[in-house]
Amino acid sequence: GRMWDNYKHFDKFLKNQKKMDGVRIEVVESILSGALQYLSLVQIVVNDPTTGPTIYNSLNSKQEPMTIGELVKNGIFSKAADRPADEIEHLEEFTWRPFFDKFTVNNTSYFDRYFFPFGLTKDQNVKKQDTFTTLQRQWARVVDPVAIIDDLQKYQDVFLDIVCGTGYLTVGQNLKTNIKNLHEMNAPASLLPFVMQLVDQVSAKHVSEAAACGILDVIESFLVRRAVCSIEPTGLHAVFKRLWSEIEHTVSKSKVAYVIQSHKTVQWPDDKEFEENIRKKKLYGSGVCPYFLRELDRSLGGDVPADKATLEHVLPQNPESSSVWCKDFTEEQRKDLTDTVSNLVLLSPEGQNKVKNKDYSLKRTEYKSTSMYKITRDFSDNYLNWGPTELLDRQSKIVTWALSRWDVAP
Repeated sequence: GRMWDNYKHFDKFLKNQKKMDGVRIEVVESILSGALQYLSLVQIVVNDPTTGPTIYNSLNSKQEPMTIGELVKNGIFSKAADRPADEIEHLEEFTWRPFFDKFTVNNTSYFDRYFFPFGLTKDQNVKKQDTFTTLQRQWARVVDPVAIIDDLQKYQDVFLDIVCGTGYLTVGQNLKTNIKNLHEMNAPASLLPFVMQLVDQVSAKHVSEAAACGILDVIESFLVRRAVCSIEPTGLHAVFKRLWSEIEHTVSKSKVAYVIQSHKTVQWPDDKEFEENIRKKKLYGSGVCPYFLRELDRSLGGDVPADKATLEHVLPQNPESSSVWCKDFTEEQRKDLTDTVSNLVLLSPEGQNKVKNKDYSLKRTEYKSTSMYKITRDFSDNYLNWGPTELLDRQSKIVTWALSRWDVAP
């Protein structure tokens, strides 16, 4: 980081000196003298080892701040500071290391992202920068570091399943599907503390899986409708950080819907607004569009392949002026309809490269014969031609399906 940058700067300085007239000994002595006279080395003795990381972070002037994960680890191992070295090594190898390593998924570590939502399960008002202080306070009377790590592991599986799409949770298939949906739709991180606590209560047999699935259906409907209507996620943190405490005595989907609706500044689109946006909104390029189409594919009985799908415009974005497309669609229709969800299907990247701006007769053959997605194969069976009439027909069918798929609304 900065040390390497400074080293390169100093190295360049010395090389420039050499180019001019050689590195003079008096220049080196001057630099050495300056370092010895104007740099100070300070030793601080910390009686309470738990405050060491915090003191370091303050003295470091925020130049290279310690991560929350490093602070947490130091706080935990300070509990074992007086133990024999072999006990500390055992704690590191058999308790801390498995917990830490589990956060690395596909060569990416999600370790530091875990602690803020975890901290919110302890104190719903905690600010991100105060997470470590809050956890320190929670663990103040805990003397066993293993007990702290066990506490931290409480929500690890559900966190990773939502954020990374892993399959660690040992719950029923319906609840697994709800969790997987949250991952695939890239649900906002503000949701994590609530879902972490909800699933924990399912695991403890205090909440039924059916009730949890109903609640997650409500939340998914709320989030998908907002995303389709391009409503910014502003205010969701305030909704979800307190949601568990507001429903824990009445854990039901109706209670969740009521609490969310009570936040007057947080909009929940009704059927009319949802339908209008499905018909008119240019959803291509939005975060929700791939999930929307994958769910439509699933509803037709398709098995979503592991390969990443590409969103294919049936009516191309930039058709040649002499093409059939420009005869079948007016310029205004192309402007209004091209990027709507009704003009989109799923293809593999290779399949899309084959069709691009071709006429529909050629595209249809490719869709039917090679697409791995049922939504696309069915499309080719249902539409022998593709013009404004067919597009509006599919639009109406998609609206009917979407209102049923995400029908839970206040």
